Formats: sequence, C-alpha cells, structure tokens
Amino acid sequence: MKNWAKLMEQIPKKNVSKYSLRMLKLRSKIFNEYIRPPMPFEISRAAIRDPRQRQSWDSIQYQNERLVMRFASLPLDLDYRRSMRYYPAHPQIGDLMTVLRQHGLYRNEHKDIKEEMSRLRELREKSNSNRDELDE
Repeated sequence: MKNWAKLMEQIPKKNVSKYSLRMLKLRSKIFNEYIRPPMPFEISRAAIRDPRQRQSWDSIQYQNERLVMRFASLPLDLDYRRSMRYYPAHPQIGDLMTVLRQHGLYRNEHKDIKEEMSRLRELREKSNSNRDELDE
C-alpha cells in the first residue's frame, strides 16, 4: 500500500494539474490509502524564514502516517509473517527426550529418582499394587 507522499513523488512536478491531484486523492480514498493533508499556508510561508517549522510539520505528518499504517495492518498475533512461533513443540520434545533416555544419551534425574524410589519401595514390599490388594 502506497502512501500519499510516494504517489506525489511519482508525478513529474511540471505536469501536475488539479485534475491529476484530484484523481490521486480519489484513488487513495478508494483503496484506503493515507492522504497526507496539505501544508497550511502560514507554515509554508514561515518556512522560508525558519525551516524548523517545516521540519516539525513533516515530522508530525510522518508520525501520523506511521500510526495509520500500524493500525491498518494486521495485529502481530494474526500476521504469520511478523509473528514468531511463540510456543515450542513440547510433545515432540518430550517424546524425543524419552527416546534419548532409553538409549542412554540423556539423563532425566527426576525420573531416575522416581524409579529408584519405586524400586526401593518394592524391595521393602510396600508397592502401590500391595495397597490396592489390601483395600479389596
């Protein structure tokens, strides 16, 4: 989407007519492009003496253009080109770590401790299966 300033740059300066400017404005309105408002006469006249006024006017208009473009674009979470993949692939990583642990290439200390505690519980004959039998 082009903005008004870029459209104005495409037209040669000496061939600008009122009709072509009006057609550009109409085109911008049809395609929802930002139309930069014309510089007020007071600022353009004062810019001859003090160029800082023109610079401040241009910076304000640039900020407005940027804001309009930002609101016209998709939100970050819906735009797949600008959004990052937020959540990693947890199930696939968990399966991979399980396979690596079975091959002895990865140590999961938490699971090792749980297995060791259940092994010691079975040696003391206090496994969960015995509890289930006692309840019946």
